[in-house]
Amino acid sequence: MRYDFSVLMEEAKRESEKSTCKHRVACLLVDEKSNIISKGHNYHSERSKRLGKRTIHAEYDSIRGVRKPSHNLVAFIYRYGKSEYGNPIHSCACCEELLRAYGITKIISMNEYKLGD
Repeated sequence: MRYDFSVLMEEAKRESEKSTCKHRVACLLVDEKSNIISKGHNYHSERSKRLGKRTIHAEYDSIRGVRKPSHNLVAFIYRYGKSEYGNPIHSCACCEELLRAYGITKIISMNEYKLGD
């Protein structure tokens, strides 16, 4: 499958800029036609002040935009950085499990996707 990488990269950059975290991360859920179905970014939750800052991961934020499990989506993960293609990033084990539970089995770091292109 060939994705429209330039469009995805620009959208991922815009989404990551919404983050309130030191390491700004975005996750795009994309279908087989390269349409962005859902997107999310990491941020600090304001709900649990007594426990300190809790970070909501970009993968979780993006999956909230999917109404039901879907087997035709690919997760593109992007970490904002000085490089033209962002910094390397991989989903944590919990986020990988969450994505798999929704039927999303392909998770791609945008940095690695472009470098391996």
